[in-house]
Amino acid sequence: MGVLKRASAAAETPAAALTVLSLGFALALAALSVEVAAKHTGRWDRPVHAWFVGHRYGAVTGPMETLTWLGSTAVLVPLLLAIGGYLVWSRRSLSTPLFVWAAFAGAVILGETGKVISGRARPPAADMITRAGGYAFPSGHSVQAMTGWGLLAVLAVGSGTLRRRTRLALAWACAVVIVLVGTSRLYLGVHWLSDVIGGFLLGAAWLSLLLAFRAGRGRLGPPPPRTVVLVEGDDLAQDDDVWEDTDTS
Repeated sequence: MGVLKRASAAAETPAAALTVLSLGFALALAALSVEVAAKHTGRWDRPVHAWFVGHRYGAVTGPMETLTWLGSTAVLVPLLLAIGGYLVWSRRSLSTPLFVWAAFAGAVILGETGKVISGRARPPAADMITRAGGYAFPSGHSVQAMTGWGLLAVLAVGSGTLRRRTRLALAWACAVVIVLVGTSRLYLGVHWLSDVIGGFLLGAAWLSLLLAFRAGRGRLGPPPPRTVVLVEGDDLAQDDDVWEDTDTS
């Protein structure tokens, strides 16, 4: 019983921490949404927008137009489908792929719903390098980048086959991509700063909540190692829990 209690407590600790983290992001998003609705964010949205518009360079514009696609469904949907397909093949399980696909689909829906609710206009079309339609808050690319690349970072950190340095390098690379996508939206003039921050907060709140749910069910972390059960006079038989030797004598 003591072992079971310790295992239960270990599972609940990350779930509780992630739940609190999700709540914090949600409260910050709610506060920002109130400021946006009251039109109080212009005092810092407009200066930041003007700075980016005034600091555009040909050598930077091209890469920014490319980087912004990393937050789009055109890139993230095929990427997550491919990675999910690989997980189905390698783990013989649909649990993690379905979690990843459902999480990203939910992020897209939440982002679009938030835009309709806020009804906020984008920056002037004359300031845009890339044309964008629809409402501005929260930034859809920012929501999708935070959720999509955040999911990939979690998969990398929780991998049971990659070395620690590789896992950390992949996680940091995902974090850099998220920041670059948000920066590209500002540089291209299609979003206000508060739109990008709002997108990051929404994506982080959603992702943290889903990870809390998954951690509560004990499914957050690397997959269990494969088992090889040695049976006398027989070939190796495999299971999926732990490595062990079976003495049949």
